[in-house]
Amino acid sequence: MGSGSSRRAARKDRSRGGGRRHDCGNHPPLAQIQIRDALHVISRGAPLAAPAAPHPPGRSRASRPNPSVVSVIALFPFGLTKPLRYLQQEDIWQTRFLAPADLADGVYTVRLILRDKEGRVVRENKTFLVSSQPPLVRVTLSQSRARPGETILLSVRASQTTRLITASLYGAEPVSLRWSEEAKSSTGSLVVPTSFPAGRYTIHVTAEDVAHNVSHQEVPLDVLP
Repeated sequence: MGSGSSRRAARKDRSRGGGRRHDCGNHPPLAQIQIRDALHVISRGAPLAAPAAPHPPGRSRASRPNPSVVSVIALFPFGLTKPLRYLQQEDIWQTRFLAPADLADGVYTVRLILRDKEGRVVRENKTFLVSSQPPLVRVTLSQSRARPGETILLSVRASQTTRLITASLYGAEPVSLRWSEEAKSSTGSLVVPTSFPAGRYTIHVTAEDVAHNVSHQEVPLDVLP
């Protein structure tokens, strides 16, 4: 088995009223990581925040922000103060920021100060997650040897923040693994192509977490004649 990791950064704060977003595609629902009830995860190492990602299937959409709010300011725990900008097309309040390089992984609280058109002020505490480590992955195959045309079942246990797991075998279509409550792991299946000659092959499993940290693992598969 081999492993490797890559990092990308997504640093953003978005303010939206109501609703919660949960990761429920490839893992049990995560505790919400939110600023004004929107999901925010940060991976240190890049100079600029990545643009907001589209809402993936299985995650609830946050409702429209209060139209009477005219300004939002975020007070971060490491001393940074940032105003949020209203994006009319997306109907959200948003800002971007850099997490300090020495900020340890974990959940942090940010304070939002919302002001409406009448000058009234509301203060809210929200949280965000800093994650710089790639997800841990453990792959189990239903069998380590198979003949062409047979189906291999995969079971993958990964870190709780994992949002996407895919498996591929050279010559076969890659598959996405989905969380199984019964198996308490992410599961899927690969069909050994009928054109495969006998020999040893490798199943590649890739796991990506909500901060876009990526892990890779390779599992050998012997194809029988």
